[in-house]
Amino acid sequence: MFPAKAIDSLLLSASELTNLLGIKVSTDTGDDSGGLKLDTSSYGTSDRSGQVAPRSCAGVVFTAQHDVYDGSNFDAIKTESFSRSYGYLANNGQGPDRLEQTAAIFPSAELSQRFLASAQSQWEASQAARNERAVRHSQQVPEINKACDDSVR
Repeated sequence: MFPAKAIDSLLLSASELTNLLGIKVSTDTGDDSGGLKLDTSSYGTSDRSGQVAPRSCAGVVFTAQHDVYDGSNFDAIKTESFSRSYGYLANNGQGPDRLEQTAAIFPSAELSQRFLASAQSQWEASQAARNERAVRHSQQVPEINKACDDSVR
C-alpha cells in the first residue's frame, strides 16, 4: 500500500510521458516549444459534469470527477492536465491535443477494487447512452433526408 503522501510519485513524469507518446511533454507551464505543456496540477476532485451530456458520463471524458469518486473513501488524489503548447506545430501536429492523468490512493485493496467496479459500471452506462443516441440519430437522418428531398421536388 502507498501512503497518501506518496501520491506525487504515482503520476508519470514528463520524460516518461514523452517516451510513451513520442512527443515532447513538459511540466513547465511557460514552455511553448512544441508538444504538450502542463496546464494544471491539483489535488482533490473536480466537477466538469456540466460540460458533458449526459452529465453522468463526465467521468469518461474527464478524470478525478467528484461524482465518480464521491463515497469511494480515497485517501489522496492528484490530477495533471496538459494541452498543446503554442509551438505544437513543431511536431507536425502529431500526437494528442490534450492529456489528463490522475492517481488515487485508497486505504485498502478492497476499496480500490470496489471503486474500479463502480467506475467500470459508469463507463459501460455511458457507452450504452452514447450508442442509444447514435441509433436515434441514425433513425432521424433518413427522415431528415426524405424531408429535404421532398422539399426540393
